[in-house]
Amino acid sequence: MLDYYQRIRTLCRLRQTTIDQMMKTLYPSENNPKEIYNGWRRRNLFPRCDVALRMAEYLNVSVEYLVTGNEKNSENDFAYKYGQYEELLEEISKLSTANYNLIKGTVYAMNHSTKSN
Repeated sequence: MLDYYQRIRTLCRLRQTTIDQMMKTLYPSENNPKEIYNGWRRRNLFPRCDVALRMAEYLNVSVEYLVTGNEKNSENDFAYKYGQYEELLEEISKLSTANYNLIKGTVYAMNHSTKSN
């Protein structure tokens, strides 16, 4: 079960969102929707199927990926595509805002620079 919640946390970081923002989107009328999430986690429960589906849609993965960490279609398999970056993501998440923005700008510049040949 911990893998399920670890995947959600990792996906939120990759999507530059938070669990709190996701839960506010899923439960807009609740005063403290993150407490619903924390309750699931504390009791080691999965959310209802309809909620798991909305979570997966919010995070742009399948419910299968949230539950198992795998997808049948390897082209859409999040771990297949991005698993190699998990350690890097963990290190980036520890950076100050200034250093994060510096790294982000550098990566953007590298991806959008023209080749000089």
